[in-house]
Amino acid sequence: MKQELQTTLIQLLIAIFPILTTFIVRLLNLKSNEIKELTKNSRLDKYIDYVADIIKKSVIAVNQTFVEKLKEQGNFTIEKQKEAFELAKKKILSMLNEDAKKALTMIYGDLNTFLDAQIEATVNNLKNQSTKEVI
Repeated sequence: MKQELQTTLIQLLIAIFPILTTFIVRLLNLKSNEIKELTKNSRLDKYIDYVADIIKKSVIAVNQTFVEKLKEQGNFTIEKQKEAFELAKKKILSMLNEDAKKALTMIYGDLNTFLDAQIEATVNNLKNQSTKEVI
């Protein structure tokens, strides 16, 4: 009786083993993909934070070295606003490494459109911050 039970258990294990192995392999693949996605998102988040910091610093630098002087002189015209915008964009592009440019293009599609929108948003945020500080 004992021998028959052992034989039955061995046959059962032999039958279950491929199913169990397949399940474990699929579970490992699923977890591996989850980890890859988390790592990828973490890396992309770092690029987004990195770029946001570069944009903010570039806009502030252009404001301090270019815009404020023109405003003091009363010469901050529409043309000079466009020039300041392009100057900030040029600074940003020169500071971004190729990996960041590729990552941003992958995330947002068109890097130039993304940068234009972010520069405008940063200028607006900085204006609102300085207005709130005065009030």
